[in-house]
Amino acid sequence: VTARGRLLFELDRAAWVGTDDMTARIRDYRTIGLRGYVVERDGDAFLVTFYGGGQDNPVAFYRGRVVNRRVVSPDVPDAPSRPALTPFQRRLATARETANRLGHRPCGRTPFNTVVVPPDGADQPIDLYLLTPQDRAGVFPLGGHFRATINADGSVAANRSFTRSCLAMPRPPEAAGLFVSHLLDPVPTEIHVFTSFTAGVPVYVGIGR
Repeated sequence: VTARGRLLFELDRAAWVGTDDMTARIRDYRTIGLRGYVVERDGDAFLVTFYGGGQDNPVAFYRGRVVNRRVVSPDVPDAPSRPALTPFQRRLATARETANRLGHRPCGRTPFNTVVVPPDGADQPIDLYLLTPQDRAGVFPLGGHFRATINADGSVAANRSFTRSCLAMPRPPEAAGLFVSHLLDPVPTEIHVFTSFTAGVPVYVGIGR
């Protein structure tokens, strides 16, 4: 749970850093046919790839390697030389686009932050997280988060919510931590770990019996 929560934070942060760099380099990104992005491990860093094109032949519009919260070696290929996504990237992109048919809604008006966890093997299932984003400074959503597990054939093997309702926790500047009760699992979840990293303080979880 701890390792997965940390990984969610790192993947989400890499996507945020990569998005900022991409939008600074591609001014017309809203109109050129981008469909989404995928984030992969790349040694001790992460590779963020924004892709577009047809369903059968997606291509990379932007690639950036994120190291220590900044992009190094950004690449914006010209239209004729945009490389096709690798088979592994296509699996990640297919899993990401599954979000459209899961039927979940975020808590608030801001769309989900979508995090696709790269699997350890090419044919292993992929975990897809739909995370309600933080849209107010100092207030951290603990409700409105979901996880789906996507098989290699694109079918949905599992689909869960981490809470039964929307819940947002304010963190006063003097707060040493956050406390939340949790009834759906016998132990804290990766969402609690992820929130601890985003809030910068421990999250204490009361488990029901």
